[in-house]
Amino acid sequence: MAGKPQPPAPSECQAELHRLLDSETFRHPDGLHRLLGYLGEKALNGGSAELKEYTIGIEAFDKSANYDPQLDPAVRVLASKLRRKLEDYYLKEGAGNPLRIDIPKGHYSLKFSVRPEEAAPHKAVLISQVRKWRWISAGLGACAVILALAVVQSRMSLSQGQLAGPGPWTPELQAIWKPYLESSRPVLLALGTPLFTKFSGAFFRSPSINDWEEAQKSEQLPFLQRSFRSSYALPWYSFTGVGEATGAFLLSKLLHTRKPNLVLKRSSALSWDDIQYHNVIFVGSPKFNPHLKDFPSKRDFVIEGGVIRNLRPRPGEQEEYRDVWKTKVELVEDYALIDRSPGLHDRGNIMVLASSSTDGTWAAVAYVTEAAHARDMVRRLRQASGDLPKSYQVVIKARFKEQVPVEISYVTHRIVDGP
Repeated sequence: MAGKPQPPAPSECQAELHRLLDSETFRHPDGLHRLLGYLGEKALNGGSAELKEYTIGIEAFDKSANYDPQLDPAVRVLASKLRRKLEDYYLKEGAGNPLRIDIPKGHYSLKFSVRPEEAAPHKAVLISQVRKWRWISAGLGACAVILALAVVQSRMSLSQGQLAGPGPWTPELQAIWKPYLESSRPVLLALGTPLFTKFSGAFFRSPSINDWEEAQKSEQLPFLQRSFRSSYALPWYSFTGVGEATGAFLLSKLLHTRKPNLVLKRSSALSWDDIQYHNVIFVGSPKFNPHLKDFPSKRDFVIEGGVIRNLRPRPGEQEEYRDVWKTKVELVEDYALIDRSPGLHDRGNIMVLASSSTDGTWAAVAYVTEAAHARDMVRRLRQASGDLPKSYQVVIKARFKEQVPVEISYVTHRIVDGP
Protein backbone atom coordinates (compact mmCIF):
# COMPACT_ATOMS: atom_id res chain seq x y z
CA MET A 1 0.00 0.00 0.00
CA ALA A 2 1.40 3.38 -1.02
CA GLY A 3 2.44 5.63 1.81
CA LYS A 4 1.00 9.06 2.40
CA PRO A 5 2.56 11.67 0.03
CA GLN A 6 5.25 13.72 1.72
CA PRO A 7 4.74 17.50 1.81
CA PRO A 8 7.00 19.40 -0.60
CA ALA A 9 10.26 20.86 0.74
CA PRO A 10 10.42 24.66 1.32
CA SER A 11 12.92 25.01 -1.53
CA GLU A 12 10.50 23.25 -3.89
CA CYS A 13 7.66 25.53 -2.77
CA GLN A 14 9.80 28.60 -3.35
CA ALA A 15 10.78 27.38 -6.82
CA GLU A 16 7.12 26.78 -7.71
CA LEU A 17 6.15 30.27 -6.52
CA HIS A 18 8.88 31.81 -8.67
CA ARG A 19 7.70 29.74 -11.66
CA LEU A 20 4.24 31.23 -11.30
CA LEU A 21 5.41 34.81 -10.80
CA ASP A 22 7.61 34.57 -13.90
CA SER A 23 4.99 32.82 -16.04
CA GLU A 24 3.07 34.37 -18.94
CA THR A 25 -0.12 34.06 -16.88
CA PHE A 26 1.15 36.10 -13.91
CA ARG A 27 4.04 38.09 -15.39
CA HIS A 28 2.06 41.32 -15.75
CA PRO A 29 2.65 43.48 -12.63
CA ASP A 30 -0.98 43.91 -11.61
CA GLY A 31 -2.99 43.27 -8.47
CA LEU A 32 -2.99 39.49 -8.98
CA HIS A 33 0.79 39.37 -9.29
CA ARG A 34 1.11 41.51 -6.16
CA LEU A 35 -1.33 39.40 -4.14
CA LEU A 36 0.30 36.12 -5.23
CA GLY A 37 3.75 37.40 -4.26
CA TYR A 38 2.54 38.63 -0.88
CA LEU A 39 0.66 35.43 0.00
CA GLY A 40 3.57 33.34 -1.22
CA GLU A 41 6.05 35.20 0.97
CA LYS A 42 3.78 34.77 4.00
CA ALA A 43 3.34 31.06 3.31
CA LEU A 44 7.06 30.42 2.90
CA ASN A 45 7.86 32.32 6.09
CA GLY A 46 5.17 30.58 8.13
CA GLY A 47 3.06 33.69 8.57
CA SER A 48 -0.10 32.83 6.62
CA ALA A 49 -2.11 30.94 9.23
CA GLU A 50 -3.72 34.06 10.71
CA LEU A 51 -4.00 36.13 7.54
CA LYS A 52 -7.07 38.34 7.48
CA GLU A 53 -8.58 40.46 4.76
CA TYR A 54 -7.81 43.64 6.68
CA THR A 55 -4.14 42.69 7.14
CA ILE A 56 -3.73 41.93 3.43
CA GLY A 57 -5.30 45.24 2.46
CA ILE A 58 -2.95 47.18 4.75
CA GLU A 59 0.28 45.29 4.06
CA ALA A 60 -0.10 44.25 0.42
CA PHE A 61 -2.09 47.14 -1.05
CA ASP A 62 -1.15 50.08 1.21
CA LYS A 63 -4.70 50.69 2.42
CA SER A 64 -5.14 53.33 5.10
CA ALA A 65 -5.55 52.41 8.76
CA ASN A 66 -9.32 53.08 8.60
CA TYR A 67 -9.75 50.63 5.73
CA ASP A 68 -13.03 48.69 6.12
CA PRO A 69 -13.24 45.39 4.17
CA GLN A 70 -17.03 45.51 4.42
CA LEU A 71 -17.08 48.73 2.40
CA ASP A 72 -14.12 47.97 0.16
CA PRO A 73 -14.20 44.36 -1.17
CA ALA A 74 -11.07 44.74 -3.33
CA VAL A 75 -9.08 42.05 -1.49
CA ARG A 76 -11.94 39.52 -1.64
CA VAL A 77 -12.47 40.18 -5.34
CA LEU A 78 -8.76 39.81 -6.13
CA ALA A 79 -8.47 36.63 -4.06
CA SER A 80 -11.41 35.11 -5.93
CA LYS A 81 -9.87 36.06 -9.28
CA LEU A 82 -6.51 34.68 -8.18
CA ARG A 83 -8.13 31.38 -7.18
CA ARG A 84 -9.66 31.03 -10.66
CA LYS A 85 -6.45 32.15 -12.35
CA LEU A 86 -4.46 29.47 -10.50
CA GLU A 87 -6.89 26.80 -11.69
CA ASP A 88 -6.56 28.07 -15.25
CA TYR A 89 -2.76 28.18 -15.01
CA TYR A 90 -2.48 24.54 -13.97
CA LEU A 91 -4.83 23.45 -16.76
CA LYS A 92 -2.69 25.15 -19.40
CA GLU A 93 0.69 26.79 -18.91
CA GLY A 94 1.57 24.95 -15.67
CA ALA A 95 0.16 21.57 -16.63
CA GLY A 96 3.56 19.90 -16.27
CA ASN A 97 4.70 21.56 -13.02
CA PRO A 98 5.77 19.19 -10.22
CA LEU A 99 3.87 21.14 -7.53
CA ARG A 100 0.58 22.97 -7.37
CA ILE A 101 -0.45 26.12 -5.48
CA ASP A 102 -4.06 26.65 -4.44
CA ILE A 103 -6.06 29.03 -2.26
CA PRO A 104 -8.63 26.94 -0.38
CA LYS A 105 -12.05 28.57 -0.29
CA GLY A 106 -12.69 30.56 2.85
CA HIS A 107 -8.95 31.11 3.45
CA TYR A 108 -6.19 33.41 2.28
CA SER A 109 -3.25 31.08 2.93
CA LEU A 110 -1.60 29.36 -0.02
CA LYS A 111 -1.56 25.57 -0.13
CA PHE A 112 1.45 23.87 -1.75
CA SER A 113 0.96 20.26 -2.82
CA VAL A 114 2.76 17.67 -4.92
CA ARG A 115 0.96 17.07 -8.20
CA PRO A 116 -0.61 13.63 -8.61
CA GLU A 117 1.49 11.11 -10.47
CA GLU A 118 -0.42 11.55 -13.68
CA ALA A 119 0.03 15.33 -13.66
CA ALA A 120 3.76 15.44 -12.90
CA PRO A 121 6.33 15.77 -15.68
CA HIS A 122 7.18 12.08 -15.69
CA LYS A 123 7.96 9.84 -18.60
CA ALA A 124 4.41 8.84 -19.57
CA VAL A 125 3.22 12.45 -19.85
CA LEU A 126 6.22 13.57 -21.85
CA ILE A 127 6.05 10.61 -24.19
CA SER A 128 2.34 11.34 -24.69
CA GLN A 129 3.22 14.92 -25.54
CA VAL A 130 5.92 13.74 -27.92
CA ARG A 131 3.47 11.52 -29.78
CA LYS A 132 0.97 14.37 -29.98
CA TRP A 133 3.52 16.86 -31.27
CA ARG A 134 4.89 14.41 -33.82
CA TRP A 135 1.48 14.52 -35.48
CA ILE A 136 1.10 18.25 -35.03
CA SER A 137 4.60 19.00 -36.31
CA ALA A 138 3.87 16.94 -39.40
CA GLY A 139 0.74 19.00 -39.95
CA LEU A 140 2.58 22.26 -39.43
CA GLY A 141 5.28 21.15 -41.80
CA ALA A 142 2.59 20.50 -44.38
CA CYS A 143 1.26 24.04 -43.76
CA ALA A 144 4.70 25.46 -44.54
CA VAL A 145 4.81 23.48 -47.78
CA ILE A 146 1.26 24.55 -48.69
CA LEU A 147 2.14 28.20 -48.01
CA ALA A 148 5.23 28.00 -50.21
CA LEU A 149 3.25 26.38 -53.03
CA ALA A 150 0.45 28.94 -52.60
CA VAL A 151 2.85 31.86 -52.88
CA VAL A 152 4.46 30.35 -56.00
CA GLN A 153 1.03 29.70 -57.52
CA SER A 154 -0.06 33.22 -56.64
CA ARG A 155 2.95 34.74 -58.38
CA MET A 156 2.52 32.55 -61.47
CA SER A 157 -1.19 33.36 -61.72
CA LEU A 158 -0.57 37.05 -61.19
CA SER A 159 2.02 37.06 -63.95
CA GLN A 160 -0.67 35.62 -66.25
CA GLY A 161 -3.29 38.13 -65.07
CA GLN A 162 -5.56 35.43 -63.63
CA LEU A 163 -5.66 36.16 -59.91
CA ALA A 164 -7.26 39.15 -58.22
CA GLY A 165 -7.49 39.95 -54.53
CA PRO A 166 -9.85 38.28 -52.03
CA GLY A 167 -12.67 40.54 -53.28
CA PRO A 168 -13.34 43.94 -54.87
CA TRP A 169 -10.96 46.77 -54.02
CA THR A 170 -12.97 49.36 -52.11
CA PRO A 171 -12.37 52.86 -50.70
CA GLU A 172 -12.24 51.33 -47.22
CA LEU A 173 -9.52 48.88 -48.20
CA GLN A 174 -7.68 51.80 -49.78
CA ALA A 175 -7.95 53.74 -46.49
CA ILE A 176 -6.50 50.83 -44.48
CA TRP A 177 -3.62 50.10 -46.84
CA LYS A 178 -2.92 53.61 -48.20
CA PRO A 179 0.21 54.16 -45.99
CA TYR A 180 1.71 50.91 -47.30
CA LEU A 181 0.81 51.42 -50.95
CA GLU A 182 1.96 55.06 -51.19
CA SER A 183 5.23 54.49 -49.35
CA SER A 184 8.46 53.90 -51.29
CA ARG A 185 9.39 51.21 -48.74
CA PRO A 186 8.78 47.58 -49.68
CA VAL A 187 6.22 45.64 -47.62
CA LEU A 188 7.54 42.71 -45.57
CA LEU A 189 5.24 39.99 -44.23
CA ALA A 190 6.79 38.56 -41.04
CA LEU A 191 5.37 35.07 -40.58
CA GLY A 192 5.21 33.92 -36.95
CA THR A 193 7.19 30.70 -36.46
CA PRO A 194 7.00 28.86 -33.11
CA LEU A 195 10.02 27.16 -31.56
CA PHE A 196 10.32 23.41 -31.95
CA THR A 197 13.19 21.25 -30.70
CA LYS A 198 14.64 18.87 -33.25
CA PHE A 199 16.00 15.53 -32.08
CA SER A 200 17.22 12.72 -34.28
CA GLY A 201 14.00 11.28 -35.64
CA ALA A 202 11.58 13.55 -33.75
CA PHE A 203 10.35 17.08 -33.12
CA PHE A 204 8.90 18.45 -29.88
CA ARG A 205 7.20 21.69 -28.92
CA SER A 206 6.24 23.00 -25.49
CA PRO A 207 3.39 25.54 -25.86
CA SER A 208 4.69 27.58 -22.91
CA ILE A 209 8.26 27.98 -24.23
CA ASN A 210 9.26 29.94 -27.31
CA ASP A 211 12.80 30.96 -26.37
CA TRP A 212 15.73 28.61 -26.94
CA GLU A 213 17.65 29.76 -23.85
CA GLU A 214 14.59 29.04 -21.73
CA ALA A 215 14.13 25.66 -23.41
CA GLN A 216 17.73 24.71 -22.60
CA LYS A 217 17.10 25.39 -18.92
CA SER A 218 13.94 23.26 -18.76
CA GLU A 219 13.83 19.77 -17.27
CA GLN A 220 12.14 18.39 -20.36
CA LEU A 221 15.01 18.85 -22.79
CA PRO A 222 17.59 16.42 -21.29
CA PHE A 223 14.86 13.88 -20.52
CA LEU A 224 13.57 13.90 -24.09
CA GLN A 225 17.06 13.77 -25.54
CA ARG A 226 17.80 10.66 -23.48
CA SER A 227 14.42 9.13 -24.38
CA PHE A 228 15.04 9.57 -28.10
CA ARG A 229 18.69 8.51 -27.72
CA SER A 230 19.49 11.60 -29.74
CA SER A 231 23.02 12.95 -30.03
CA TYR A 232 21.67 16.48 -30.39
CA ALA A 233 18.84 18.86 -29.47
CA LEU A 234 18.54 21.85 -31.80
CA PRO A 235 16.15 24.82 -32.15
CA TRP A 236 13.90 24.47 -35.18
CA TYR A 237 11.78 27.26 -36.73
CA SER A 238 10.57 25.65 -39.96
CA PHE A 239 6.85 25.26 -39.14
CA THR A 240 3.93 27.65 -38.97
CA GLY A 241 0.20 27.38 -38.27
CA VAL A 242 -2.73 27.11 -40.66
CA GLY A 243 -3.98 30.59 -39.71
CA GLU A 244 -0.60 32.23 -40.24
CA ALA A 245 -0.13 30.47 -43.60
CA THR A 246 -3.63 31.41 -44.75
CA GLY A 247 -3.19 34.97 -43.50
CA ALA A 248 0.07 35.46 -45.41
CA PHE A 249 -1.58 34.10 -48.55
CA LEU A 250 -4.60 36.43 -48.23
CA LEU A 251 -2.33 39.45 -47.73
CA SER A 252 -0.23 38.41 -50.72
CA LYS A 253 -3.33 38.11 -52.90
CA LEU A 254 -4.64 41.48 -51.78
CA LEU A 255 -1.46 43.53 -52.06
CA HIS A 256 0.70 41.89 -54.71
CA THR A 257 -0.76 43.67 -57.76
CA ARG A 258 -0.64 47.02 -55.98
CA LYS A 259 2.71 46.53 -54.21
CA PRO A 260 4.70 44.09 -56.34
CA ASN A 261 7.86 44.15 -54.19
CA LEU A 262 6.32 42.14 -51.35
CA VAL A 263 8.77 40.23 -49.16
CA LEU A 264 7.87 37.15 -47.05
CA LYS A 265 10.16 36.25 -44.15
CA ARG A 266 9.79 33.95 -41.16
CA SER A 267 9.99 35.77 -37.83
CA SER A 268 12.96 33.71 -36.61
CA ALA A 269 15.07 35.08 -39.49
CA LEU A 270 13.83 38.67 -39.19
CA SER A 271 16.44 41.32 -38.35
CA TRP A 272 16.16 44.84 -36.99
CA ASP A 273 17.55 46.07 -40.33
CA ASP A 274 14.55 44.41 -42.00
CA ILE A 275 12.21 46.26 -39.66
CA GLN A 276 14.02 49.58 -40.09
CA TYR A 277 13.83 49.63 -43.89
CA HIS A 278 10.47 47.99 -44.58
CA ASN A 279 6.81 48.49 -43.84
CA VAL A 280 6.27 45.35 -41.75
CA ILE A 281 3.10 43.30 -41.26
CA PHE A 282 3.52 40.79 -38.42
CA VAL A 283 1.26 37.75 -38.87
CA GLY A 284 0.86 35.61 -35.76
CA SER A 285 0.98 35.72 -31.98
CA PRO A 286 3.55 38.13 -30.43
CA LYS A 287 5.27 35.19 -28.72
CA PHE A 288 6.08 33.90 -32.22
CA ASN A 289 7.28 37.38 -33.28
CA PRO A 290 9.81 38.15 -30.52
CA HIS A 291 10.86 41.54 -31.92
CA LEU A 292 7.50 42.96 -30.85
CA LYS A 293 8.34 42.82 -27.14
CA ASP A 294 11.12 45.39 -27.67
CA PHE A 295 9.04 47.98 -29.50
CA PRO A 296 8.98 51.22 -27.46
CA SER A 297 5.21 51.68 -27.45
CA LYS A 298 2.51 51.83 -24.81
CA ARG A 299 -0.66 49.96 -25.77
CA ASP A 300 -3.94 49.31 -23.99
CA PHE A 301 -4.39 45.80 -25.42
CA VAL A 302 -1.71 43.11 -25.14
CA ILE A 303 -1.72 39.37 -25.88
CA GLU A 304 -0.38 37.51 -22.85
CA GLY A 305 -0.85 34.04 -21.44
CA GLY A 306 -3.32 32.96 -24.11
CA VAL A 307 -5.70 35.94 -23.72
CA ILE A 308 -6.01 39.56 -24.84
CA ARG A 309 -5.60 41.70 -21.73
CA ASN A 310 -7.24 45.11 -21.48
CA LEU A 311 -4.80 47.10 -19.34
CA ARG A 312 -7.05 50.14 -19.02
CA PRO A 313 -10.68 48.98 -19.31
CA ARG A 314 -13.31 51.57 -20.13
CA PRO A 315 -16.89 51.32 -18.84
CA GLY A 316 -18.57 48.25 -20.27
CA GLU A 317 -15.31 46.64 -21.43
CA GLN A 318 -13.86 43.36 -20.22
CA GLU A 319 -10.50 43.08 -18.49
CA GLU A 320 -9.69 39.97 -20.52
CA TYR A 321 -10.85 38.55 -23.83
CA ARG A 322 -10.54 34.78 -23.66
CA ASP A 323 -11.09 31.89 -26.09
CA VAL A 324 -13.93 29.34 -25.77
CA TRP A 325 -13.44 25.66 -26.61
CA LYS A 326 -16.17 23.05 -27.12
CA THR A 327 -13.64 20.24 -26.68
CA LYS A 328 -9.86 20.23 -26.23
CA VAL A 329 -9.43 20.32 -30.00
CA GLU A 330 -12.50 22.29 -31.15
CA LEU A 331 -12.23 26.07 -30.85
CA VAL A 332 -15.63 27.80 -30.79
CA GLU A 333 -14.76 31.48 -30.22
CA ASP A 334 -11.63 33.57 -29.94
CA TYR A 335 -10.51 37.17 -30.01
CA ALA A 336 -7.89 38.79 -32.21
CA LEU A 337 -5.99 42.08 -32.27
CA ILE A 338 -5.25 44.44 -35.13
CA ASP A 339 -2.52 46.83 -34.05
CA ARG A 340 -1.09 49.54 -36.29
CA SER A 341 1.69 51.95 -35.29
CA PRO A 342 4.51 53.97 -36.87
CA GLY A 343 7.76 52.15 -37.52
CA LEU A 344 11.10 52.73 -35.83
CA HIS A 345 11.91 56.42 -35.31
CA ASP A 346 8.41 57.24 -36.58
CA ARG A 347 9.35 56.08 -40.09
CA GLY A 348 7.36 53.56 -42.03
CA ASN A 349 4.49 51.49 -40.74
CA ILE A 350 4.02 48.47 -38.48
CA MET A 351 0.87 46.33 -38.40
CA VAL A 352 0.32 43.33 -36.12
CA LEU A 353 -2.42 40.83 -37.02
CA ALA A 354 -2.51 38.40 -34.15
CA SER A 355 -4.34 36.19 -31.71
CA SER A 356 -3.38 33.60 -29.13
CA SER A 357 -4.66 30.94 -31.57
CA THR A 358 -3.71 30.31 -35.18
CA ASP A 359 -7.42 30.38 -36.10
CA GLY A 360 -7.79 33.81 -34.48
CA THR A 361 -4.86 35.12 -36.53
CA TRP A 362 -6.70 34.05 -39.68
CA ALA A 363 -9.71 36.08 -38.51
CA ALA A 364 -7.54 39.16 -37.88
CA VAL A 365 -6.21 39.04 -41.45
CA ALA A 366 -9.70 38.49 -42.87
CA TYR A 367 -10.92 41.62 -41.06
CA VAL A 368 -8.45 43.86 -42.91
CA THR A 369 -8.58 42.13 -46.31
CA GLU A 370 -12.32 41.57 -46.89
CA ALA A 371 -14.43 44.50 -48.07
CA ALA A 372 -17.37 44.13 -45.64
CA HIS A 373 -15.14 43.97 -42.55
CA ALA A 374 -12.94 46.79 -43.85
CA ARG A 375 -16.04 48.97 -44.22
CA ASP A 376 -17.01 48.31 -40.59
CA MET A 377 -13.51 49.04 -39.29
CA VAL A 378 -13.01 52.25 -41.29
CA ARG A 379 -16.44 53.56 -40.27
CA ARG A 380 -15.36 53.35 -36.64
CA LEU A 381 -11.83 54.75 -37.06
CA ARG A 382 -12.00 57.32 -39.88
CA GLN A 383 -10.92 60.84 -38.90
CA ALA A 384 -12.24 64.14 -40.25
CA SER A 385 -9.46 64.18 -42.85
CA GLY A 386 -10.80 60.93 -44.30
CA ASP A 387 -7.67 59.03 -43.30
CA LEU A 388 -7.24 56.52 -40.49
CA PRO A 389 -5.13 57.47 -37.46
CA LYS A 390 -1.42 56.65 -37.58
CA SER A 391 -1.71 54.43 -34.53
CA TYR A 392 -4.67 52.34 -33.39
CA GLN A 393 -5.76 49.01 -31.94
CA VAL A 394 -8.90 47.05 -32.81
CA VAL A 395 -10.17 44.00 -30.91
CA ILE A 396 -12.42 41.62 -32.84
CA LYS A 397 -14.29 38.44 -31.97
CA ALA A 398 -14.54 35.41 -34.25
CA ARG A 399 -16.72 32.32 -34.24
CA PHE A 400 -15.32 29.14 -35.82
CA LYS A 401 -16.53 26.00 -37.53
CA GLU A 402 -13.91 23.33 -38.20
CA GLN A 403 -11.17 25.92 -37.52
CA VAL A 404 -12.54 28.32 -40.15
CA PRO A 405 -13.71 31.80 -39.06
CA VAL A 406 -17.38 31.88 -40.12
CA GLU A 407 -18.39 35.04 -38.26
CA ILE A 408 -16.23 38.05 -37.33
CA SER A 409 -17.44 41.06 -35.35
CA TYR A 410 -16.02 44.27 -33.89
CA VAL A 411 -15.54 44.45 -30.10
CA THR A 412 -13.71 47.68 -29.22
CA HIS A 413 -10.80 49.87 -30.29
CA ARG A 414 -8.33 52.56 -29.25
CA ILE A 415 -7.00 55.49 -31.27
CA VAL A 416 -3.56 55.85 -29.76
CA ASP A 417 -2.41 59.16 -31.20
CA GLY A 418 -5.67 60.83 -32.16
CA PRO A 419 -8.78 62.30 -30.61
